Amino acid sequence: MQVLGFKVCWPQSITTRLNAIVAVAFVAVAGLAAASLHFSRTAVEAANGLRDAGTIGLAGTLEFDTLLERHQRVLEAVARDARLPGRSILLKPRLDQIERQMSRNVARRAPGTWDTVRALMPSLNQATKAVIARALAGQGAAAEPLAVYGSIAATLHTQARAERRGFITRMSGDADRLAKTAAYLAEWVSMTSAIALAFIGPIGWLLLHRVTERLRIISRSMVRLSRNDFSNPPAHRQLARADGPDEIGDLARALGVFRANAVALREHRGRLEQVNLWLDIALNNMQRGLAMFDADERLIVSNASYQRLYDLPVDLTMQGTPLVDILAHRIDSIGNSVSAILAEYRSAIARGTPATYTRNRSDGRTYSVTLTPLENGGWVTTHEDVTEKRQADARARLLARQDALTELQNRRGFAECLEACVQALPADEHGVSGQDKFAVIAIDLDHFKEVNDTHGHPMGDALLVAVANRLRGAVRQEDVVARMGGDEFAILQRNARSSVDPEGLAQRLLQLLSQPFDIRGHQVVIGASIGTTLAPDDGRTPEGLMQRADLALYRAKAAGRNTAIGYDAALEAPVRARRELERDLRAAVENGEFTLHYQPIVSLSERTVVGCEALLRWPRPGRPFVSPAEFVPVAEEIGLIDKLGAWVLTEACTVAATWPAHIKIAVNLSPVQFVGNGLLTTVKNALAQARLAPQRLELEITESTLLQDNPATLATLHALRDMGVSIALDDF
Repeated sequence: MQVLGFKVCWPQSITTRLNAIVAVAFVAVAGLAAASLHFSRTAVEAANGLRDAGTIGLAGTLEFDTLLERHQRVLEAVARDARLPGRSILLKPRLDQIERQMSRNVARRAPGTWDTVRALMPSLNQATKAVIARALAGQGAAAEPLAVYGSIAATLHTQARAERRGFITRMSGDADRLAKTAAYLAEWVSMTSAIALAFIGPIGWLLLHRVTERLRIISRSMVRLSRNDFSNPPAHRQLARADGPDEIGDLARALGVFRANAVALREHRGRLEQVNLWLDIALNNMQRGLAMFDADERLIVSNASYQRLYDLPVDLTMQGTPLVDILAHRIDSIGNSVSAILAEYRSAIARGTPATYTRNRSDGRTYSVTLTPLENGGWVTTHEDVTEKRQADARARLLARQDALTELQNRRGFAECLEACVQALPADEHGVSGQDKFAVIAIDLDHFKEVNDTHGHPMGDALLVAVANRLRGAVRQEDVVARMGGDEFAILQRNARSSVDPEGLAQRLLQLLSQPFDIRGHQVVIGASIGTTLAPDDGRTPEGLMQRADLALYRAKAAGRNTAIGYDAALEAPVRARRELERDLRAAVENGEFTLHYQPIVSLSERTVVGCEALLRWPRPGRPFVSPAEFVPVAEEIGLIDKLGAWVLTEACTVAATWPAHIKIAVNLSPVQFVGNGLLTTVKNALAQARLAPQRLELEITESTLLQDNPATLATLHALRDMGVSIALDDF
């Protein structure tokens, strides 16, 4: 670079260039600066003194004086209201705050000043406490300590004024010194500036021109970037020209990287805006209302459903809205107070566990609110209108306990009512009164099956509805009528004082149900069998009462129907006998207690034995032989007939295999054995195990087997015949 005909070699670093110019300027100005240094120090001292005296000292004394006057007024108010301790308690925090401010004011004073004020502050505080103590005690005698306090406060006011006058005096002297020094300093600075401009101006201007030109290029590029203008090739090429080896070059290269990052950021922001749009759409299309609050109980975000559920104005859905304002708007439509809801929320947040609350609106709708605490102290709530769901649940609970056809209680509903009555019985038998007793009445319609078979099930359903209406009209409102299933009904008669009440009701029901029914233009006549039992005389458990009512009902059926019978202990004997028979029968099957007797079959024409019939006998231990007509139906009912029949077949075939080849064996089959497809396998296994020819086996069936008209039964009979086994009709 040529400067005034001389070649100057500039360093690459702008910092080095500027440092060189600064060094030249320092040498040029050093002499003149030394002279002005003295004036500068004088000006600094004067300015510091003026600042300390005026800005800090004088303001401090004024502030202290103001605080002291305020403190004195508040304390005098405390003394005036000494007979009102509650007000004194309210003013004490304010006194404490003013005392702290006065202490901080005094603490800012430099050591060696305000010594008198520092010394009097403890006495002032002590006098303040004495006045407050008298006021809080309600003694009405705060005047004496207030006088002491006033004396100390007056001394402090006097000391503050003295300090203020001293500060004003010092301020005047420092201001004069500062003015003179400023005049001298202005002259020396003018001379120094003229010399510096003469030597450094041209060089600095050249350097500054090159720096500012490159900075201008960078500035234009940054302006375009700030306007989101990322597609400006000329600006990009200009930026490349500013890319030198110095600091501005580093800035230009950094700006290029920034531009590339800004382009990527804009693309990312576009994707983020799209995601936010989708999130906003999803949030505002949620069926549930959603609201998120921060730790300060202010709204962060909410969706449209939340606003719609509580009919919130737009200003209450803005970010930062306090929860208490939202609750104050909602309080007109929900039955809870603002404080109660806040207490619930704060309790759940303190526990840190989710909680669910139910809000009942004044318009009859029900909302479910679920609160989930967040780690930062805030929470998220979801709000759902569950009115229809609650109503559906209530309907479902009703239907679960109600018979759909007759709208009476069903078996489940009746059982719950019966359980409640049992639970209400006094534990002491002697404490049971007539009002505590209740009766269970079991009703079974007579000849209902004939109505179904003759007129069809729709007619039968209509008949059941008519029966239900008659039963409902025959009892009191406190009694319970239920359809237990099919044509079975039950009545829970409360306040049954003795067995006379249920027996009387049963007789009325017999008369009522025996009267003709007009069903769809047809006269239908039925009857009923009724069994009654009384609690707690006949039992204290729901199961026992129902069982005994059924026992009485079965006895009524056996007595010829259209009869009502009350429970009696004698009815238990057949039940016990049946249970003992079932128990012994199971044991007999497991232990092999049965035997087979063989009755010969004689051909009259040939006068020879051509076969034998296997007759099953049970030598019941300790009792005489049990007739097959007695135990076979029981075996069929309790599911033992297949196992027992398989044993009979196997035993009979095994014994017959030892007889002459022309003698056949006949075995009786139960119709129940044809249910399923196991009979064919049982016969094959028995023949194979005994090694008996199928032609020597004859199976005897009853006509009821054929009357079933079951394709599976017919298929089994054909398969047995195809095997060579004979089929005979027994007891026809």
